[in-house]
Amino acid sequence: MGNVTEISWESISEEDKKKLGDVYQNIEKIWEFSCKANESLMIYLFGEQLGKHYWEKLSTTHDRNIITFLRGMDIEKKSDLFANIFLNETLYAHC
Repeated sequence: MGNVTEISWESISEEDKKKLGDVYQNIEKIWEFSCKANESLMIYLFGEQLGKHYWEKLSTTHDRNIITFLRGMDIEKKSDLFANIFLNETLYAHC
């Protein structure tokens, strides 16, 4: 398997620590979406037909597993979703 180098928090630069913090915050926002999403929110984001379809996929087919749900979306819809997760400050008012 080759040599594996362990990375400790203490060995990471301040710049890289900030980058990792940003990644963590983004993961938290995506996780929050998977927990808070409901049919109304999905309809708000994607329209009646597609919203209901995506809600069924997220809630039932993927058992709220956001990673497998996202893997099944095309890049355009995934980009729309991410734009709302990260930029729409009133997103959860639609739940």
